Amino acid sequence: MKPSTAIAPFWEISRAMSYGLVPTVLYIIGHPFILLHPVSLSQIFFAYVWVLFGPGSDEGGYDTKTKLLTPHASGIVVDLGAGYGVTVFYLQRDRVTKYVAVEPNKRMHSEIRRNAAQAGYAEEKGELIILSCGAQDFETINGVLGGPNNVDTIISVLTFCSVPSPRKTISNLMTDTLKPGGQLLYYEHVQSPRADVSVWQSFWTPIWSLFFDGCCLNRPTHLWIEALEWDWQASDMWGKEGEPEENIWWHRAGRYTKPSNLREILQAKDSELQKKIIKAENGLYDLEREKIELATSLKDAKASIQPLQAKVAQVESQLTASDAKLRETETRLESAESSRLALEKELQDLRQQVQDTEHQLKLEQAKASALTNQIKDGDQHSAGLVERLVALETEKVGLQSAIEAVKAEIMKKSSNAEGLETTVKSLQTQLADSTSERARLSTELESLRMRQAEQDKTLGEAEAKAKLLATQTEELQNSVKSLKAHLTESEEEKARLTTKVEALTSSLAERDRSLEESKTEAAASDSEKADALAEASSKFNALQAGNTSLTQKLEQSEASAATLAQEISEKQAQITTLEAAREALDQTIKDVEANMSKANKNIESLESEKRKLEAQLKAAEDGYNVPPVVLNEVNEGSIYPTRAGTAPTVVDEGQKPVTPPASPQLHPRSKPSSEASQRSHRGSLRFPSFTKGGSNKKVAESAGVHSFEVVNRGVMPHEQDAELGHKTGSFRRRISAVFHTDRPKERGNHPRRASEVGSLQKPVGATMPTETSSPSKSVTQRFHQAQPSL
Repeated sequence: MKPSTAIAPFWEISRAMSYGLVPTVLYIIGHPFILLHPVSLSQIFFAYVWVLFGPGSDEGGYDTKTKLLTPHASGIVVDLGAGYGVTVFYLQRDRVTKYVAVEPNKRMHSEIRRNAAQAGYAEEKGELIILSCGAQDFETINGVLGGPNNVDTIISVLTFCSVPSPRKTISNLMTDTLKPGGQLLYYEHVQSPRADVSVWQSFWTPIWSLFFDGCCLNRPTHLWIEALEWDWQASDMWGKEGEPEENIWWHRAGRYTKPSNLREILQAKDSELQKKIIKAENGLYDLEREKIELATSLKDAKASIQPLQAKVAQVESQLTASDAKLRETETRLESAESSRLALEKELQDLRQQVQDTEHQLKLEQAKASALTNQIKDGDQHSAGLVERLVALETEKVGLQSAIEAVKAEIMKKSSNAEGLETTVKSLQTQLADSTSERARLSTELESLRMRQAEQDKTLGEAEAKAKLLATQTEELQNSVKSLKAHLTESEEEKARLTTKVEALTSSLAERDRSLEESKTEAAASDSEKADALAEASSKFNALQAGNTSLTQKLEQSEASAATLAQEISEKQAQITTLEAAREALDQTIKDVEANMSKANKNIESLESEKRKLEAQLKAAEDGYNVPPVVLNEVNEGSIYPTRAGTAPTVVDEGQKPVTPPASPQLHPRSKPSSEASQRSHRGSLRFPSFTKGGSNKKVAESAGVHSFEVVNRGVMPHEQDAELGHKTGSFRRRISAVFHTDRPKERGNHPRRASEVGSLQKPVGATMPTETSSPSKSVTQRFHQAQPSL
């Protein structure tokens, strides 16, 4: 190899340094933190360098890229490592629907947009897509294009040399990104087939990659592409025209078409299998020919010892080759044994996972039982709350009875305002107690709701853990399936090795039979080979026994997985039971809330009754605060009002009251003729005072009149006494009798009036006002309502 060729990378690195070093240093001065990101710094340096190297590289490969790209690229085109996007000028615009530029160096994106727009690709119409990821990010490329296997053409121009994990990247792109029938078009500098050039490529690669963004000079990319797992539907590879082999940058271009359907793949595989069968038949023919040649040689060996010795030496060399093959077989057996040990370790890990899962299930069962106990405690608390509500309802009924009793007491003791006020305060106290009880019940209900929320949260966690356990079970099942697949592959490998050993054994046996007649030493070597074969067979038997035990372990793992699935189903049934208990608890809480609502309504009704009682109390207090009524002197025993100058009706004690004559009553139209008569007219209505003892008091009580309520109403224009004929005036003070004719037994039990009332009954025909009677009735109307009983 010429020295000038060997040191050619040095001059290129010098050119790159002279052109890109100064702007890179200036950029570092402006952005010193870029030193913490060496990958970004390398991209910045390469962006400056490629301004110098890019046009020359494009011009040097123009003919090759035109032959490769222009007639073949079509549909959705993905350009890996687009650089400045010059590949777009090699594409036919009418055949390419979308150009996807994959370039991780963002400093080159503006130039890609400019070149693509110049070639007629509009980014706003979706004809141009620029991705800042690398070629290894095939999932990002698939996501942008709507899923896997949607790309018609993948182009790689001097890109695979700098991609990390190139073999994996190429395999992923061909498998998951390129659609069936799609094309891979590449133009790369690769490892040279010459050993001396390859050595220098390996020498310069570590230095070269530092200055050219990870570019490697010694990658056999063309061989990696050709050695993919499937057979290409069409493949073609060529070199750069006029390029010598003695070149550090040795180029290869290729066009590979992915199989379009399974039929073609099977046909290709069948064709390859036929080739292998023909090759095997040719090998058998060669073996037969060698056998004939050996027989001929043996015949010749009988005639001459020297030719026989030469033949023996040849046979020994063949036996040495056979021994090498046996050693290779033993190596494969050892690798199979290591695979078996790895599978056993994975099985142990699976058993440990199953034990951990069982432990988690036990913990979840313990939590579920604790949650069940909490729900039972909540049910007991709800039952206690219901009992408290029933007690509150009973207390409310008692309170209503007490209110009724207080009403009756107020009707009896209308003259005693202090007793009525005390009763109202007692009612207020009871109402406050009821309100506090309601607040306490509300607090307990809120606590119960919080506890229910915690139980819901615990149930949710239990459900999540059950789902997690189900997921783990599914993963264990998948692991078991993968272990089965590995076991199947191991069995297939074992069968293949067994077939090879049998073929080798048969071949050796034939050769041994032919050599038995030649010499005793050959027979001894044959016995050694037989021992080696017996040892290999014993190893195969041991491997088969290990596979059998592995199968049993897999069956045990499946049984454990089934047990785990059953336990998970039981856990789900327990969760269903807990949900039912929670629903019952929700219903109990709803019932409690309904009872609380009823209690609130009852308390509101009690408050309304309290307001009514307070209004009556206020009215009674207003009546007791007015000045006393000036009453005329009347004869003892008279309860009827008299006019001035008229004799009152006398009612003796024990005598039935006599209805007064109609003559003392004034006609509504009558009018006093003088001021004196007007004064007499205004003061003509008189009532005796019932605060004194005597027959008048007894007669009044016999009529049902127990007390008088004095109301200071003032002069109301519309309140004219129709009975007395006052047309323009009204009484400043009105006296209304409050009649208590109901509950005679309760009145008889009153401690203050029991001695006075005795066994009085309700007068026949008397019409008594109720507690809701309006105090605005005239005195005469109320008086005449009580007159029939007199």
